[in-house]
Amino acid sequence: MILRQYDFYIIRGLLLSMTVVLLCIVVLMCLFGFVDEARGSGETRSFATIALVVVLGIPLQLGEMVPYITFLGAVIGFGVLSASSEVTVLRVAGVSQWRLAVSASIAALAFLGVMSLVTEFLGPTSTEHANSLEDPEAKSKPSRGYWYREGNVFTWLRDVDETGNLTEVKQFEFDGIGNLVRATAAQKGTPAARSGSWSLGNVSETLIDPAGNYTRTSNQRDWKLHSDFSSFATRVKREPEDLSLVDMHSHIQYLKDEGMETGQFEITFWSRLTTPFMVVGLVLIAIGFVLGPLRETGMGTRITAGIGAGVFFGYLQQTLGPMALLYDAPPLLAVCLPLIVMWGVGLFLLCRLT
Repeated sequence: MILRQYDFYIIRGLLLSMTVVLLCIVVLMCLFGFVDEARGSGETRSFATIALVVVLGIPLQLGEMVPYITFLGAVIGFGVLSASSEVTVLRVAGVSQWRLAVSASIAALAFLGVMSLVTEFLGPTSTEHANSLEDPEAKSKPSRGYWYREGNVFTWLRDVDETGNLTEVKQFEFDGIGNLVRATAAQKGTPAARSGSWSLGNVSETLIDPAGNYTRTSNQRDWKLHSDFSSFATRVKREPEDLSLVDMHSHIQYLKDEGMETGQFEITFWSRLTTPFMVVGLVLIAIGFVLGPLRETGMGTRITAGIGAGVFFGYLQQTLGPMALLYDAPPLLAVCLPLIVMWGVGLFLLCRLT
């Protein structure tokens, strides 16, 4: 398919509208984020530090909002074109609603592609830098630690930093019938990325046997990781929605290998992987709204309708995920159902246009 001049005109107009919506959303997120980050009488950080923490956290937070930013941008962009009768001229000239949908989809996917690069590659890094700027008083409080399991070995870590250094490691090894057979404690762990292992320092190891317990100490002991080593710190410390697609896939494989529940991670993974289909479905709805029932209304009504539709589909997607986990339904089904509804509504509205 050859893109014509009016295609580029529509794409440029929609990209501009989506960018404006993005900037408005970012400003609101910064304002609310700053208020939330700065609240509390014990805050000791400077204004600049708090502002930097908020800004660094924005890229990763935008990941879930991009489809709705795209949708609202399409509603506003087509609203502007409709208000100036440019859409009417195109329709009279023989441009079908389906061709308009193609142009709008190209703009939406281009916008999504740029934002995906930001959230996938810049987001995790900026979040790590934001975490390093936490309130000193909060950082001085002892961490509850993190749990990690491989096979029959359960590991508790006080903390793991960006470079993979471990603080206060405790491991508990069980036999096949659930009896504790070994307990290990180490003050620290130094990563050896080439071998995918840590060198544990100041190790105290207790062997538990019905005949008696035996404790031995050593200066060093290796702990080899069987799952992906490079993403260990990320997978242990972050929530599913904060992981990149690559790290999330690695963690899902680890959970499957260990026979643990993967539903929450799979729903998040498939939701993000199917985002392009979601974006196109929302664009179809936007075109159907603006060229159909909202054709003669003002911009305020269109924006309100767009926000309402976005909230509806957002709640639909958030509701089906937990329901799938509750009733043990396939995660992919919970992700695809809202997409089917979006595409169904969008195609229905476009088919009604004449």
